[in-house]
Amino acid sequence: GKNKRSCSASEAERDLPDFMSELEEAKVVHFNSTLALHRMQMWHALEENMNQSDPEEESLKFVSDRCTFLCSRVKKLQDEASKLQEEITETQKN
Repeated sequence: GKNKRSCSASEAERDLPDFMSELEEAKVVHFNSTLALHRMQMWHALEENMNQSDPEEESLKFVSDRCTFLCSRVKKLQDEASKLQEEITETQKN
């Protein structure tokens, strides 16, 4: 059955930052998961191309290395942004 829980407006207002934080975290997790899936698909396609002894293999290798670097950088920045958001949320609670 449905879990019905009544709460006062003040309780809802008090819990709102936590819910907003959870929602933001879920959005970040979803985005990161989608990004990881796209990366895996891209790497698979690149590997398939490189395995075909393509004359453009060297340029594909360069693009692959550059993408790896950029993906790592994006992940690092996302982690930093997430930590900063957590700090902001904690500061707003106090």
